[in-house]
Amino acid sequence: MSLGLEVIDFQSNVVLRELASYIKRLREVKKDDIPKHPILDEMYKCIKAHFKVRINFDFMHEFVGPAINLPELVKNNPSNEYWNKILSKNEIGTDLIEKDFLKGGVNLRTGIATGIFCIYPAKLLFPIEMLLDKKFTDEEHAGIILHEIGHLFIYLELMSRTVTTNQLLASIARDVRGCNSAEEREFVFHKAKVKHKLKDLDEKELSKSTNKKVIEYVIVSNVIKEMRSELGGNIYEIGTAEAMADQFASRFGAAVHLATGLEKLYRHYNHIDFRNPFEYFAVEVLKILVTFVPLVGWWLYGIMVACDNSEEPRYDKPGIRLRRLREQLVMKTKSKKIDKEELRSILDGISVIDDILKDVYDNVQLTGMLAYMIFPSRRALASQKEFQRKLEEIAINDIFLKSAELRTLGEK
Repeated sequence: MSLGLEVIDFQSNVVLRELASYIKRLREVKKDDIPKHPILDEMYKCIKAHFKVRINFDFMHEFVGPAINLPELVKNNPSNEYWNKILSKNEIGTDLIEKDFLKGGVNLRTGIATGIFCIYPAKLLFPIEMLLDKKFTDEEHAGIILHEIGHLFIYLELMSRTVTTNQLLASIARDVRGCNSAEEREFVFHKAKVKHKLKDLDEKELSKSTNKKVIEYVIVSNVIKEMRSELGGNIYEIGTAEAMADQFASRFGAAVHLATGLEKLYRHYNHIDFRNPFEYFAVEVLKILVTFVPLVGWWLYGIMVACDNSEEPRYDKPGIRLRRLREQLVMKTKSKKIDKEELRSILDGISVIDDILKDVYDNVQLTGMLAYMIFPSRRALASQKEFQRKLEEIAINDIFLKSAELRTLGEK
């Protein structure tokens, strides 16, 4: 997964500050009054004004999440998690498709939705205990909310592209049916190539085939390839969608606040990568020792492993997420439009993330080590991720940071 660093333009931090101000007021309200307090209506209007999407909050009493329940437009959207696919009724999407009304778009560069995507709300699940927890700042809550809104935009972007691809396939199938020669098919494919900017599509070679499945496969492969080129990653992959949601929040000025908020969440859940070497070794030894407990030993071991299951290969580890947020700040220093005061603020933010990273370890459970040794696919995925991270680090390195530091010299 190579993340497209130019997908979303850097925006002002106005929406971050506005959301933080609403959160500050909301945290002063009595706990039982929060879920239906009028301040929430003001927050909804703020989000609608900036992004044109509808977000409703659902405050939970369990400290789980935060997370976003996406609109049930399409049950099998690849960006949905497994259980979301099972539980989703798909009522809205079916209704829209029947009415040929599934039209909408998103501008990831500006963070604005259009058309039908402005109508149906997403539900943002937020633990009320976390909202009231004083160790989280108002800005950290705002940054986490922007991250979840980023997930919504990735989902809507994927929806838009899926509909466009389906329309493209239907149009090509209809036109090809009327063709009597390879030359006529080549003309149809060439029109599709130009209209949909499929620059790597070989229309001459594809025109030799009359197999519908082959044509569909080649077209869809080129659409995905072009999407990767444009977005810098495959948004069908959960890890990419997560990274792009982080990027979305960072482009609205939330990089540092999201980083510090994530650190607190990781520590709250006792994430394995935030255990120092002694703690890590002690817990791994304890996991082995519990297997000797009669009758329930392996059951207890399974629970402990599941609780530490942070090695899911689809997701990035905390260190990678935090470094990407740091890279967003480094990238922002390249802009000649920011003044020296803002530049200093960015450099201070980078220092904050650097301090967090000092306490982040790349810890792996024993089961993860065994999986790495046994399964070639695990080794291949780890190697691919490492290679892609090296490319990202080369693209955004600390040379830009040194340049930014030089620009602040001579100013008090």
